[in-house]
Amino acid sequence: TELLCKLVLERLNEEFYAATLAGLSYDLYPTCYGVAIRVDGFSHKLPALAVRICAEIASLAASPSDEGQLRRVCLSHELALANAGFAPEKRCAEI
Repeated sequence: TELLCKLVLERLNEEFYAATLAGLSYDLYPTCYGVAIRVDGFSHKLPALAVRICAEIASLAASPSDEGQLRRVCLSHELALANAGFAPEKRCAEI
């Protein structure tokens, strides 16, 4: 679920750039129950922002991400794990 969240955020980054400049913020993160969506800011457009995030999650099933985008997200995740002291290749071998 963590990779899903990072991939969706990556896909929405360019589209929501103007919204973040206008003071809106959003996040998508894994929880023990699944995925949580957080939208914040002072605007009547917050519900539309949340709906767009949900639509992007649903669209991943219909149109998978391009290989380059997925590779960037995976490399970023591996780097974050390595910086936190995890060895992803060792963890995968253990499973």
